[in-house]
Amino acid sequence: MDTVECGHDLPAKQTRDPLEQAIIDSVTGVQKLRSQVKRLEAELEMSRGEASTLRIENEALRVMLQSERDERAYYHRFAIEVTTSLNLVGQVVDEVMQKAQGEAFRRQEDGNGRVELPELKIPAFLRGQEDPAAEPEPRPFGAPAGRTETRRQ
Repeated sequence: MDTVECGHDLPAKQTRDPLEQAIIDSVTGVQKLRSQVKRLEAELEMSRGEASTLRIENEALRVMLQSERDERAYYHRFAIEVTTSLNLVGQVVDEVMQKAQGEAFRRQEDGNGRVELPELKIPAFLRGQEDPAAEPEPRPFGAPAGRTETRRQ
């Protein structure tokens, strides 16, 4: 009987018995399976590396998303505060305008030709002062803001 090395076929002239052919097919099948296992192991390692990279990227995106949510919540609270302050300022302006109009109509009905506007007491938060007890004297409506002293030349 001729010896057969793995992976090499016998010359076509010689006939093989079925057992010999089964052994050759089995050895060839095992070699194919080993090469397939090596290929799949390499793919598995690549997939593990990609999965690790994707996990890191996913975590970074989660952190960024949380940061964006926190920033959005901060600006939303800030917008609510600004809106509330603007509503308060609007109410103060409306109240002052109504008082001024009422005073003007009252004086016109009294017969005064010139109508003088009343002095306004401006709230401390509109002047930007921290301590409401340290309020300066009220200034007449329309008078320029700033120093009330006269400058010496």
